[in-house]
Amino acid sequence: MPVIVVLTQDLAEKFLRSTEGDKAAETLRGALGSLGEVLTPVHPRTTDRVLSTHFQVNVDDRETAENLAGVLRGLDGVEGAYWKPAAEAP
Repeated sequence: MPVIVVLTQDLAEKFLRSTEGDKAAETLRGALGSLGEVLTPVHPRTTDRVLSTHFQVNVDDRETAENLAGVLRGLDGVEGAYWKPAAEAP
């Protein structure tokens, strides 16, 4: 189950470059590391500035997704975080 995360442009660039010394990027990395999660770009090869701010974390269940989204929403530079429910047949 994916958790979709939207970062500010500044944080997205610093996170992808692994910029050291940036408090927001280090806090985000620390939060993800403490939870054992990995943040990956939704559109890894895009040059579009808006799409480049979208990331995801894949988790196993809804409870983990809700908790992770809640933690991430509280961080500086995170514009949004929500879990995406699995697709269902109509």
